[in-house]
Amino acid sequence: MKKQNTMIAASLAGAVFFTGFANAQSAGVRDDAILEMFGERGWAVSCQMRQTDGDVINSRERGHGFNGTGRIIVADVMSGTCSYDVPENGALMVSLRTQYTNFECPFTVTADGYCQAQFRAGSEGSFRIRQVRGNGGQTGS
Repeated sequence: MKKQNTMIAASLAGAVFFTGFANAQSAGVRDDAILEMFGERGWAVSCQMRQTDGDVINSRERGHGFNGTGRIIVADVMSGTCSYDVPENGALMVSLRTQYTNFECPFTVTADGYCQAQFRAGSEGSFRIRQVRGNGGQTGS
């Protein structure tokens, strides 16, 4: 139950962040990739993002202790690949801001419209971030 409450609190914290950012950027569609991470213990997320000018940006965030948070923000992103690693006794939630962007959600969109995934303890894997032109800057699907 405590773990579920923690993840709910993280969802609410992410909602507050995304709402504020969306209001600030509502004038236009952005190509900035914004990933928020929240988890327990030594999780890690590494991303390699290709920008519109062809540059490749590598970013990494790690969680430390209980309730670790992280954020990866890269401007002018066309596509990217991120990998994650969650320790046996840990947890990780990753959110990608898709509202007012051209990004497709690589996860299941939650009932409240957020693009996020919760990865179970002991899991590792990867996901792709990519733009889908012509979606009008709406939330991912």
